[in-house]
Amino acid sequence: MKSTNRKRALLVSASVILLCLTVIVGMTWALFTDTVTVENHLKAGDLNITLERTKLETYSIDATTGYLASKTDNNVVNFSDPTGKNVFDLTANSKIVPCSYYTATMRISNNIAAVTENKQNSDVAYDYWIEVKLKVDGLTAQEIEALKLDEQLEITVSSEKLTTPMTAWLSNGLTVGSSSAPLGTLTLGDSDDFTVKMEFVSGASNNDAKTQNLTFDLIVHAVQRTTAP
Repeated sequence: MKSTNRKRALLVSASVILLCLTVIVGMTWALFTDTVTVENHLKAGDLNITLERTKLETYSIDATTGYLASKTDNNVVNFSDPTGKNVFDLTANSKIVPCSYYTATMRISNNIAAVTENKQNSDVAYDYWIEVKLKVDGLTAQEIEALKLDEQLEITVSSEKLTTPMTAWLSNGLTVGSSSAPLGTLTLGDSDDFTVKMEFVSGASNNDAKTQNLTFDLIVHAVQRTTAP
């Protein structure tokens, strides 16, 4: 009986726990000159990001048994354009529970060829950095404080560029790199991999998270680099 009550109490509606991806591109235009007879043609360079999920590893509730179970999805999913797609594949009917986790392996690339029809070929190198941010639009300070779920969700970003993974509670947000100290630099055709892990940490206050909903963004910042690192 006790086990049944605990299971019911720990089920958390994740209908709005969406990892909405926003690719924020800050670019400095680069000018290229092409001389034909006596007329100069100036063409602005283009910064082109490709962001893909190359693997998703989850430890979550199995819909058939109700037990926590591991699952791996190696399908490549493109997140290059700003989107509300969920990088952890959570849906309106998903429920997360303590001890569950979701790990998305992402690849950021500086493609020379255009990724989609509305993008031009990439011409410039760029620096990039990553931000995970809790969305609190429309919430009061009291409502934000009452969102104890954000104190129990731990976010970890790992990368070959990082000596050690960076971890923080979602309530605090997490920024990896900056415009002055980027996580990495990508030349034309280059790519880097990083992982974002969300874990619902088991603790004494888990029951307080019942029925709570939360949203947060994964933001990839990129800005043109004009000189070699």
